[in-house]
Amino acid sequence: TLEVEKMIFSTLNDDHKRKLLNESGISDSTISIAGLSHVPEPYPGIAFPYYDLSGEKIGERIKLDIPFKDGGKYYQEKGSNLHLYFLLQDLEKVKSRQDLYLVEGEKKALALRQTLPFATIAAIPGCWAWSKDQELAPIFHDLNLMGRRVVLIPDSDIFTKPKVWDGYIGLIR
Repeated sequence: TLEVEKMIFSTLNDDHKRKLLNESGISDSTISIAGLSHVPEPYPGIAFPYYDLSGEKIGERIKLDIPFKDGGKYYQEKGSNLHLYFLLQDLEKVKSRQDLYLVEGEKKALALRQTLPFATIAAIPGCWAWSKDQELAPIFHDLNLMGRRVVLIPDSDIFTKPKVWDGYIGLIR
């Protein structure tokens, strides 16, 4: 497995910016605020930086330009702890007791943040990505969600894919 630290990152090219705007409504200013970058090799795509609750960068999840043969659209280092995506500048809001809007996917989080800039928005990178061995990942314990209102905004496939439904039900429990 290639470690993400050995990958080369550069600013997003115009094709990636156009794709983010046309497919997800994500503007240039949001791209800049989010610190998105381009990875040219070995897995070309758009890198979404992940941080822990101390603000330290812990890795990237890469939206691949060309999906893997098995259909996988994203790459992240095996065993990584990428369970919660948020913008670094929103760290204090994420750690606060404000209502938390939790979506599935980094692009959805960025698009929603553009619409609701003062809201606290974060994302899980997949319907089961909140877990580590089907237990709540440590970052969620550190957030102390007890008594905090969390608005879960699932993907539309929650009603058509039982595995997706099960993932969200597991998170709610």
